[in-house]
Amino acid sequence: MFGYVLLCEDTFKATKLSREIYVENAVRNAIPIAPPPEKMFGVYENIVSGEVGLHVPLKYWAKLPDRFRSSRVHKTPFWVNQEFINGEPLFFIGNSPLGFGVGVNNPQETRKILEGNFAKPLLDEVRNSTRKYTIKVQERAERFIREVSDDPVVREKLLTQLDPILFEEVVAELLASKGFDVFLTSRTRDKGKDIYAAWPTPDGTILMMVECKRLQPNSALDAINVRALLGQFMFEQTYGSRVSCAMLATTARRLGAVACEYSEKVEDLTIKTYDDLSSWISSYGRSRDGLWVPTLFKDVL
Repeated sequence: MFGYVLLCEDTFKATKLSREIYVENAVRNAIPIAPPPEKMFGVYENIVSGEVGLHVPLKYWAKLPDRFRSSRVHKTPFWVNQEFINGEPLFFIGNSPLGFGVGVNNPQETRKILEGNFAKPLLDEVRNSTRKYTIKVQERAERFIREVSDDPVVREKLLTQLDPILFEEVVAELLASKGFDVFLTSRTRDKGKDIYAAWPTPDGTILMMVECKRLQPNSALDAINVRALLGQFMFEQTYGSRVSCAMLATTARRLGAVACEYSEKVEDLTIKTYDDLSSWISSYGRSRDGLWVPTLFKDVL
């Protein structure tokens, strides 16, 4: 189901937000304020990161007051209604995280099944990360993207001077706008990767590790950075998070000879240079017919 997830710090605040929206809607439409329905909007949890949010379907989104529209991500299959993964067993008719049907859902078993789709090292690393894709992180990255989106000269100047941590957050936000679920790694001991980007498919999740390198635009990406990424990629595939592919995002405009060779020969590696990132920034926030349509995974790679 299309829609947005309004990021919240915890379940209590998500429930409180739902009630605030209900009351404001009632006042605006001169409707008597009755006790807010408990299930007006569902409280959802990201099965990978454990983050919590309030799911607002598209049919309600257009009428949602502007002050509630910030701090949002697009709903993807990684966001699961907490009813199905927390609490007591419940009877359901219709959609569940495991498909459409009728039956009794055991939340503990459902959580175990859904988490079993991901490697334990990945879940541990993402959930224990000292850096989350939080409301503040998202808004900070979006402000920067909006600031440089219309002027290529300003964009190059600011990207050159950008703090490396903010650069990683900007790349994460750009990937999120393309349809990925993004998870930031800790600032220290990130083990050669700054972001995990997950893409759901009918056949399973495509998981990409992303390393960000802020270099001068007139410089060339050297072999050391690419070899380091490939080494970590091979380790993660075998022993760690079981990533499917790797991306190196850099503000350098050119690839050195070795980096160029690796980019052409290694199928599961993609390198995005300054011009690629600049193009993503220019197209940031665009939609089709008023609806969000995720970019095809192959187009991002």
